[in-house]
This record gives sequence, C-alpha cells and structure tokens, in this order.
Amino acid sequence: MGKEIFNDEQKQNIQELFSILNLPENNVFNIETSNELLNYLIENHKFICINEPKNEYEAVNLFDAIIQLFRKTGEKLPKYFDEANICDDCEAMEILEMLNSYYDSEEEREIMILDNIIDKYIVCVIPKYQVNKVVTLSFQINIPLVCINKR
Repeated sequence: MGKEIFNDEQKQNIQELFSILNLPENNVFNIETSNELLNYLIENHKFICINEPKNEYEAVNLFDAIIQLFRKTGEKLPKYFDEANICDDCEAMEILEMLNSYYDSEEEREIMILDNIIDKYIVCVIPKYQVNKVVTLSFQINIPLVCINKR
C-alpha cells in the first residue's frame, strides 16, 4: 500500500466508492493515504479482514470464524451456515468461494477481494451491478479489488 497523499481526483473516486458502500461521503476529507483508507473501511465494517489460521484450533474453526466476521459487519447469512461440519478442512479461499456462490445465487451480490495483500484476505460484498465501477475506482485509489472468482 502506498503512502502517497490522495489528489483531488482520487478523493472524488473515494467519495464515489463511499457512496456505493453507503458511507458518509464527507469523511473522505479526513483520509489522506491508501493505508488510512483501508483502515477506515475495515474499522467501519465495509471490508472484512480474514487472517490465515495460526494453529490447529483456528484452522478447525475457520468456517465459523469467517461466518461470524461476515455477520459482525452486518451481513445477514442464513442459519444453515451455522450447521456443524458444513465445511470441514476448508481453506479460507474455499470458504469465500462458497459464500460467493451464495451471494451470487441468492442476493445478486459478489465478494470482491483486495488483490495486493498476501498475508491475509481482505474482502467486501458489492452489488453485482456495481462490480465494474468498484474495480475501476479501487485501482484508481490504490486499493485494487477484484472479483474473488477472477483472482
């Protein structure tokens, strides 16, 4: 992530992204760099940060941990995601792909993933009709989001 200060055009792109994500557009003026923007989006539950499991307990409970992270951000997932053994031994990308299938078929939304972070998964859920716009805006502000199935 760059430490460059956003120019006026980038600030306008951030405002447009905030509009898509239902965030207060006036908060853009307090954000100067892509690192600050990323932190803001995570703190305001628009981006979901999923860390790789560090031990066996985290690996075994990864599916539930991811589901709970999504719910914490306000995502209303069906109760069948709470069933035991729904995704034993799944890795984070497998779980995200399964969730993406749910969003695609049930809600006309898509999971997008930050493409320039390698030590964790940072994702967001976007209405399908906004995906192309979000891809363009995100690359212009140095927070490149791509569709999870195109990574």
